[in-house]
Amino acid sequence: MIKLWKTLTLIIAFAAGTLLLTIVNQPAAAAEKGLIPLESFGHLPSVGRPALSPDGMRVATFIEYEGRLSLAVLAIHPSLKEKPKILPMKGAEFNWVRWVNNDRLIGSVVIANTTFGIDTTETRLFGIDRDGKNLKVFRLFDRNLRWIPMSQDRVIDFLPEDDRHVLIVLDKDGPDDHAVYSMDTNTGILKMVERPEPNIRNWMTDGDGNVRLGYGGDPKLLISYIVARRSADANLERLIGKDPKKGITFSPAGLDCTNPSRFYVYSSHENGNLGLYLYDMDENEIIEKIFLHSKYDISRAIFGKRDNCLVGVSYIENAVKTIYFEEPYATIQAQLQATFPGLGVGLSTSSADQRYWIIRVGTSQQPTQYYYYDLEAGSISLWAEAYPELKGEDMMPSTPVSFQSRDGVEIPGYLIYPQGGKRENLPTIVMPHGGPASRDTASFDFWAQFLANRGYLVFKPNFRGSSGFGEDFQADALATWGGTATNDIEDGAKWLVSQGIADPDRMCIVGGSYGGYAALMSIIQSQEFYKCAISLNGVSDPVALVNFYKRFQNTKGIDDIIVGDRKKRDLKNFSPYHRAKEIQVPVLLLHTTKDRNVRYHQSVSMAQQLKKYKKDYRFVTLKDDSHYLEWEKNRMIFLKEMEAFLAKHIGAE
Repeated sequence: MIKLWKTLTLIIAFAAGTLLLTIVNQPAAAAEKGLIPLESFGHLPSVGRPALSPDGMRVATFIEYEGRLSLAVLAIHPSLKEKPKILPMKGAEFNWVRWVNNDRLIGSVVIANTTFGIDTTETRLFGIDRDGKNLKVFRLFDRNLRWIPMSQDRVIDFLPEDDRHVLIVLDKDGPDDHAVYSMDTNTGILKMVERPEPNIRNWMTDGDGNVRLGYGGDPKLLISYIVARRSADANLERLIGKDPKKGITFSPAGLDCTNPSRFYVYSSHENGNLGLYLYDMDENEIIEKIFLHSKYDISRAIFGKRDNCLVGVSYIENAVKTIYFEEPYATIQAQLQATFPGLGVGLSTSSADQRYWIIRVGTSQQPTQYYYYDLEAGSISLWAEAYPELKGEDMMPSTPVSFQSRDGVEIPGYLIYPQGGKRENLPTIVMPHGGPASRDTASFDFWAQFLANRGYLVFKPNFRGSSGFGEDFQADALATWGGTATNDIEDGAKWLVSQGIADPDRMCIVGGSYGGYAALMSIIQSQEFYKCAISLNGVSDPVALVNFYKRFQNTKGIDDIIVGDRKKRDLKNFSPYHRAKEIQVPVLLLHTTKDRNVRYHQSVSMAQQLKKYKKDYRFVTLKDDSHYLEWEKNRMIFLKEMEAFLAKHIGAE
């Protein structure tokens, strides 16, 4: 409650006045740094994922309340004097929230369910008035059917000109029947507006809410398809059906709002990096390159909220880089970048007329801050901070580095040095990211900052298999779990030692999810480098993981991602569970009981194996929580357990 009071005090005080655009709060010069209380890192973000109302007067956002994320509606315009309203959805696990109109909200929640005897992660839509009344969690399936759609929150158009309905994609009648429905956000009543098409799972609309394009694939043959129509009342045409293993693969990005026969696609056909192109239905080919980076994949194409016109693109270098083509976005971005030099600036959400904006500001060293920007008045004010107890001047920056793998590939990564100024012979935490098809960036990371504050060097390698660095870089590690990626991590550890940065006698490997798997596998394959390992919600038995996911439909490609050629590769050789006897260093396992990404049983089984072989281990159960540590009490437990374990086995200075 103390942190909530601080957050709401900042938000309420914000309404008292605004700052000129040229006056901002920035991190002070380096101050004397000391140990920061563990609780300051363990708190959930005070505020996050804000959404402005159409009139720009209020914001719906997720705030920390009683150790969980709660949904709140707050007055944000200085003219309003309303008290914050915490909406009655205690205990929900939220994905997102948006405004339907100035009085009604729609959002998505995650449900850990058991369907037909199988533990599942499912999503549901909810609607609620901004005053907390008329809450409805929508059950979008027929009660007399045996089929229950798992993903029920796939909104493809919020219909800004319609203050009651949204368009959603739903496989209501079966796993292969992905139709488009108009949904009443007050009642949940559905009306089909686009019938299912064979092998089409996703749909796109134009700026007028017309369904114009669909895409999907054959899960058995791994063939991709696109269907599109040239106008709102035209027939669908099947345009592309290519095998991603043979030749070019296109993935739709959005529609061209100026020409009904054209749409934007992502493709990596030029240099192996994912770029954005314009595709012409009449020519049946790509006719224009919109954006292609020489080193990095495009992250996304950005389309206007009201007209669905392309306005910009983003990619990740070390942090997110955004390039806007259209106004007012380009001017706003330039003004804000000048106002916050050296900081990452993002346009988070806006009012319908784009006068009012919430701006996201931060770096690897500066926890996210949110500002309220009045474009017409040219004023900007600090509205809220994600971690109000953590100040940028007390954090450490992420330093980009790179090293050569054993086969000559440049592998990027980041170093977060400990406080105190020492840069050699440091106690070191190697921290592989999850995924593995994700990547680390130079953004704020409470894990890494906590460890740096405790005196450890943190090394975050973007091993092969990481996304964002081109098709070949990612593909090199597919179907080689325990192979290429683990070798890259080991090569990074060797590089740290060769440079005199890391103390080889005080090095531990720590990771979550796939990173937990990498930690466990590394202490088997690279025993001489690590003195301990920590796995949070980590995969310990990829054999069991593959077998579990094969119980679901549309997962034939799982072998291509994890296993590879079964005739040439026995996955048990790359399973920490099956090779637990070889582990020679202490292990800390932590796992949440309601993790539906990596089942709790993965760590239970691993703990049993470690006990069987009389290994030095500790297993901590984190009750009730999901894969993402969304309960504050469990974040605190995790940090306390990690701190004590590391202090015992490699001890920071």
